[in-house]
Amino acid sequence: MSSVPITEKDLRDYLKEAQTFIESARWRVAIAQGNGSYVVSGQTQVKEVSLTKLVQTIDSEDELYTTTELHVLRAVRRGIQIGYHIEKDYRKRSGVYNIDSTVDLHDDQLKEFNEKTQTAAAIVQFVAMRYVLFELNNLISNNTFTKTLSVSVDEVNASQPTRSLQCMMYYLGKNVEQSMDGSDDKLVAIVYRYAEKLQQEILNRAGSLKYVEFFADVTYQLEESDFVISGFALVDLANATSVEFNRLKFSQIVGNRDAKHFMRMDVKRRVCYDFTEQKNPFLELGGVSPVVMGYGKPGTGKSMLIAAYATMLHDLCEHLDIPFFFHPLPDNIVDSFQGNSAKNMLNWMMPLQDPTRLTWAPIDDAENILENRLHQGVSEGVKAAIGVFLRYTEGAYAINRGNSIIGIFTNLPENIDPAVLSRIQSRFSIDGAESREDFLDQDQLWWSKLEKSEPGFVNMKDPDGYEYQSTQGELDSLAEISEDYNHPSEPKIREAFYSVTDDHDLNSHEFFARYFMAVMKLFPLFSSRDVRNIQSAVNMRIMDFDLPDEWFESPDAFVSKDYKTKMEMILELRKANMKGLSFAEIRLQETNRYLDNVARIADAEFKRAVEEGVKRQRIQQSVMQAIDVQR
Repeated sequence: MSSVPITEKDLRDYLKEAQTFIESARWRVAIAQGNGSYVVSGQTQVKEVSLTKLVQTIDSEDELYTTTELHVLRAVRRGIQIGYHIEKDYRKRSGVYNIDSTVDLHDDQLKEFNEKTQTAAAIVQFVAMRYVLFELNNLISNNTFTKTLSVSVDEVNASQPTRSLQCMMYYLGKNVEQSMDGSDDKLVAIVYRYAEKLQQEILNRAGSLKYVEFFADVTYQLEESDFVISGFALVDLANATSVEFNRLKFSQIVGNRDAKHFMRMDVKRRVCYDFTEQKNPFLELGGVSPVVMGYGKPGTGKSMLIAAYATMLHDLCEHLDIPFFFHPLPDNIVDSFQGNSAKNMLNWMMPLQDPTRLTWAPIDDAENILENRLHQGVSEGVKAAIGVFLRYTEGAYAINRGNSIIGIFTNLPENIDPAVLSRIQSRFSIDGAESREDFLDQDQLWWSKLEKSEPGFVNMKDPDGYEYQSTQGELDSLAEISEDYNHPSEPKIREAFYSVTDDHDLNSHEFFARYFMAVMKLFPLFSSRDVRNIQSAVNMRIMDFDLPDEWFESPDAFVSKDYKTKMEMILELRKANMKGLSFAEIRLQETNRYLDNVARIADAEFKRAVEEGVKRQRIQQSVMQAIDVQR
């Protein structure tokens, strides 16, 4: 998603048009017959309202507008200006402006033209009402009329932008006309409530609009203002605030050496993000992923790793004067009310598109929100939330600049929806303490606090020849602890591997193509998306080197340098670290690592299904036995 500023010069181009709409809105409406209690079908009449004249009559003894009245009129006019500007930009991006005439268009081309025009009509209204709400927000906090007023949106037009604005302004004027009683507060409440209702009407229709990506893929920000438009989202990116977190250092976590290494490295790489170019050199070179997953048994450090990552990134950002945003997924995303779950997920996803800060967005206990949609009993709310998540992590809506990261953490990776799993480019296990040294260090972190409060209180013998915490040090690369992935460990993957090794050289492209085909026969859900994830993992491994601490001692050392210089510094470091394993060996190891993971998750899912089937069968047998006894 690119960030596009809206300047005062841009808005001046639409000042006269916007002024015309607030001075006169003409619309053809149905004619009421008799006493007005019924309408004769097909009979209409053009009617007109003027918002400026209506506001002027609030105080019949004073021809001048009050400060509040001027504020309301300017908010509506400026909203229309911004709406027109963004709608025109949408039409340019979507190619509507490239069509000189619709006369010679084929049926499918005419259909596309009409669908884009309808989307443009929805955009201009949505943007205008968003700005009205933004401008009047500070006037409604103590306004009692907002709770008691009855405001209606009698008609919404989405045929084309100019007509949609005529319709919008006509019915806004009618609401003002019907409820006016000489009160500025009431004027504010009417306009604010109408904007709220029309905005919701547009949102209700947004799901059926076509070619929305040309609007959704751009973040617009009004120059010298906090007003931001980012698709059909209700999130104010500029005012979204970071969530507080418990501070924790990676040194306080025992075991999980590969997970800690990955997350430490990722923190430094996110800080390489260039705010001027709005992209990260590591995104271009490989080495950062938009979605990662940590998985393992309960109680092995997942929540601690979330906090440690937040602590390290926050402290580094604070030191280098970089905006940081901690944005965990809230517990109340899934809502029983129809439509709310998708809206909640969309509102959570949108701040990840903000190019002005580094964002850490963890999802703890992810199996509860991102559960496999094929499982029995999965709610419609979960399905809707996952649908939004998928759209915004890959495809037209998914923009990856390298400044934000979603971390999926789960005890049950086999319960995660397969489509969600396919979005995950980097995976690491979180198994906690595994060795003698790990358990010694975990205990030492605990009892040392007791010893500190009262020296000599613990009074136990230390292990021979071991220095506490000596094996918990930082890694320079995963190669230090890398398992032997020259051969896969999972039986089914081994079967696929050895089926092609006899006939094809491991150092050939042909081998990998044949290998993937063999895996696909065993796991039909394996696809080209998995291959892209493997490619991403290989890129990550090639870039698996630590960045010098000196680069982050001050902004001038690295962070404040231009994008080209940053890229050159990183490439120079890569040259110095690209030694030992060949590209083919790294590719083979990361391929086997990924495919083993695919097999483990699939196997765990199968075992879970078998256990549930056995459990159901035992229950059924017990019921039948109980019935026989009663007989």
